Amino acid sequence: MGRAIADCKFAVLFGMPTSQATYRDMASGRWLNDYREVTFRGQSPDDVWLLRYARIVAAAEALIDEATRLDGRVYREATLLDLEEASESATTLIVLAHWKGYVVTASDFKVSASEFIERVRSSENITVAALRRMLGNHNRSMDANSLASMLTLVIKSGELLKVLPEEMEKQTSASTLLREALSRDLVDEALGDVLARGNRIELFDGLHSPLAFSSAINEEFSGEIDLGSCTSQALATYLLLLRPRGIHVVFTRELLDPLPTYITIRHTLADWCRSEKKYGTIRIEAEQALRSLSSASS
Repeated sequence: MGRAIADCKFAVLFGMPTSQATYRDMASGRWLNDYREVTFRGQSPDDVWLLRYARIVAAAEALIDEATRLDGRVYREATLLDLEEASESATTLIVLAHWKGYVVTASDFKVSASEFIERVRSSENITVAALRRMLGNHNRSMDANSLASMLTLVIKSGELLKVLPEEMEKQTSASTLLREALSRDLVDEALGDVLARGNRIELFDGLHSPLAFSSAINEEFSGEIDLGSCTSQALATYLLLLRPRGIHVVFTRELLDPLPTYITIRHTLADWCRSEKKYGTIRIEAEQALRSLSSASS
């Protein structure tokens, strides 16, 4: 015997376009600036829409229809305030948003590449000193793209974590994503005035730190949170550290395509509201079933 639909208290919060209008607004620079960069990658918005995003929006609409049928709350242009409101009554939060991770991009620099290099050379900060040793003697004429790629390699190596106390560094050894996230945090903390910060979740009101995201969730919330965003393990780890009791987080270590994610969540909601199982359990089962189907058809 399954639960009644009235017992399925959930909210779906979209941090990505769910209509052609919001997609056009993103393309024009109104919002979702970081997601815009990774979505287009030099392609025209019209081409991306025709090639794939029209199908993503159609899948989002189907998910919204199913969520509405099941009396769930839907936030099409979700903000941090919407997260706060949704967490007051929902027992399951589904957050579909872009995660800006540890990777440094050229657009992250608040100053020119040469000015950034000069800052690294002159700083006495312990993290920057370690960064300086790893960067070596590089020409000040290096362009922003090359500098961003080099910084990303340094962050990815995890070598910057050696500035941390030995015990703290050991605690990060089990998770590559956590090491990458913490390395980016160290760089941001030392150079935040000349470099836009990473490790942020992007909603329609901007990029938010894990602390701001966690703080927006009602302190009485003790349900499940589905982080339907790319490489969301880092955010999940932060959440579990900040709120160690009372929540269960569904996350992924992989880059996600919104299209199959929306389809999976739509089926998950339909099954969950007539089952005794937890949302997270059915979500994982649905994802595995979709992968098996994709493998069988390829």
